[in-house]
Amino acid sequence: MEEFNKAKNLIERYKNILVFPSPELQGDSLGSALALFYTLKKLGKNVNVKIDDVPEKFKFLTNYCQAPAGDFVISVNTEGKEISQMRYEKNGNTLKIYLALDKGRVKNEDISFAPFPGPELFSPQPDLLISVGAQDLENIPQTFWGLPILNIDNQLQNENFGEVNLIEMTSSLAEIATNLIRLIAGDDSLDKEIATCLLTGVIWSSQNFRNPKTRPKTFETSAFLIDKGANHQEII
Repeated sequence: MEEFNKAKNLIERYKNILVFPSPELQGDSLGSALALFYTLKKLGKNVNVKIDDVPEKFKFLTNYCQAPAGDFVISVNTEGKEISQMRYEKNGNTLKIYLALDKGRVKNEDISFAPFPGPELFSPQPDLLISVGAQDLENIPQTFWGLPILNIDNQLQNENFGEVNLIEMTSSLAEIATNLIRLIAGDDSLDKEIATCLLTGVIWSSQNFRNPKTRPKTFETSAFLIDKGANHQEII
């Protein structure tokens, strides 16, 4: 429990957070990363998740990266600002976007743009990385090596490279993430979307509970997530 409290304190300390699932984007890592993404959004964090392309079978988990390839995003950092109105004007080959501010002003460094979906859209730049399922720093782009890292994993080979390391070899990543979310945001924060992401991880990791190593605690976690609205049949 001590490491979970350290993880909670680390998350509370930073505003701009990047969640990084393992590059393989397997069900446990992806579901856990998305659940953390949605939870941190609810907590008012500036949070992104680094996913280059969601595998087709997992696209039901997310609404944020359904844009077709070729779409484009303009991102504005609104910290310290209040935007009351937005409109756009298209004149020939020119598109202008107008923002009406009740508070603050937008500077050049507050604006970023990138293809969407895509790995380069991190605005503002993260000051905390949450790694989900990576065993060492080699699984993380060197761009982010200087950041404080919350390292979540369940593999014996994990090199404990984080400032805080949540390593539980007898749990799925989704079970670890469930316990962390309940600690940092409370049980009421788990809505259908978050619970479905987490249950996807549990089901993928336990092979739909057919793995003989599945523990009683896994069934308890699954029952809790279903009670929170996770759609077991949709996942299957």
